[in-house]
Amino acid sequence: MKRFIKEYLLENWNLKATALLLALILWLFVRGEPGSERVVTIPLEVQVPSQMEIVSERLATIEVTMRGTTLSTQWFNTPLPTCVIDLQRAQEGEHVVILTPDNVRIPKGSRIEILQVNPTRVVLALERTISKEVPIIVPVRGKLPHGLEMYNKSQNPVSLIVTGPRSRIEALAEVTTDAISLSEQNQSARFLVNLKLKNSAIRTSWINPVQVDIEIGPHR
Repeated sequence: MKRFIKEYLLENWNLKATALLLALILWLFVRGEPGSERVVTIPLEVQVPSQMEIVSERLATIEVTMRGTTLSTQWFNTPLPTCVIDLQRAQEGEHVVILTPDNVRIPKGSRIEILQVNPTRVVLALERTISKEVPIIVPVRGKLPHGLEMYNKSQNPVSLIVTGPRSRIEALAEVTTDAISLSEQNQSARFLVNLKLKNSAIRTSWINPVQVDIEIGPHR
């Protein structure tokens, strides 16, 4: 038995020693030594008042310099720290926010100290969220075949409610759809066309295509 154990331990001892050393290094890296520092990317959360939204470009993440057990195995089921900007009492306009370690929320029991955040300054612009009703315009292009004309064009819906930042909504007079081509159309038909909302900040609850009925007949 002793001979078997001795041969088992000594067989390929150099490979086994290397594997053991690598395992130890990996364990130290994953666990994180107390007092060690490292830079970690964490999410950036901005809290704004209801019926208010951010209209400027904003970061989704920031970098923080941490000290402590930053990659402990206890983190496997624990959320990462999050940098939080609280603008819930802010008014419309541009806001310059200074970021400090106090903005970072740390999971309980993680034994982490935040030393520095990067960037230390962000600029955010807020606007009120408003809604209004605007007409839907369905463009028609091309000419009907010779001897035909369009008698009538109707659509459903004819307007819709749009919602978004105040400046975007106030500047919006109408919403258009994909164009309908009549170049080869020789009879009355129903078309389904999609809305064209060019600005992603403008939303609408209407998600279906617009139904357009075009009545075509002999030239009168």
